[in-house]
Amino acid sequence: MEAQSAVRAFLESWRRRKAGAVVHIITGKGKGSASGPVLRGLVRTLLQGELGALVAEWGLDDGEGGYRVRVR
Repeated sequence: MEAQSAVRAFLESWRRRKAGAVVHIITGKGKGSASGPVLRGLVRTLLQGELGALVAEWGLDDGEGGYRVRVR
């Protein structure tokens, strides 16, 4: 999936550039999707699973339209 590749590349880029950096992955709230939010759940699944090795910690941002992520 395109989003999966984009999130991986983004986190790997920041990991090389500045380990420990806090980045913001904007997913939106999914209000424009006919079947409900898609990206927010996908990114959460990636952060919990296969991209977990790139991430020290993460959580929803204050507006719940994305995630704040500290890269390893």
